[in-house]
Amino acid sequence: MRNTKNFKNNELDSNFSYHRWIWYVYGYLSLARIGVEKLEKENRTPATITSLENYFSYRKKYLLIPIIYNIKHAIEIIYKALKVQVDVKYIRSHNIIDLSKAVKESIEKLGLTIKSTELDELAIIAEKYFKLKIFNKKVINATSIFDSQNDIFRFPNDILNSEKLNEVSKKEINEFLIDIKKLNQLLCAIKESIQKTKIF
Repeated sequence: MRNTKNFKNNELDSNFSYHRWIWYVYGYLSLARIGVEKLEKENRTPATITSLENYFSYRKKYLLIPIIYNIKHAIEIIYKALKVQVDVKYIRSHNIIDLSKAVKESIEKLGLTIKSTELDELAIIAEKYFKLKIFNKKVINATSIFDSQNDIFRFPNDILNSEKLNEVSKKEINEFLIDIKKLNQLLCAIKESIQKTKIF
């Protein structure tokens, strides 16, 4: 298959650029931001349903899950992009702990100078979304959840409180926007630090 032919023992050929990975990150974060902006707009205007299309496309409860999923998937790809940038190796795992650990180990192994605070900040945001800390009573039994494989939002399940998914506060909307901006900033800062210190 075309999308796997470059992989051999988790290594990539020279044509497989980390720039492609970053392009995907920006895509998922951009789509999350568009969704958040729709939520923000809906919070400002009265809920008037003028067509079937608007009802199914722009109600809060339908936007929240894809927003969260896009942010989480972007975080996963950030780690994979950084790993590809550091040592041209691809990690097949979806486990966010494995990905974070692999990136840190590769950076240390190659002696690259990266601010630990940047990786720590990325890890904090990752934990927030993969432990679903972003929700306020929208998750049932939230204390025991860690979505390490990034699959809770792929299909319906009993973890999400569907009644509460229709409630999105202004505080939550602002938090999404702050996190999306921060993820963009961290990705730029870390990849630039790697470029400056990596020996080619």
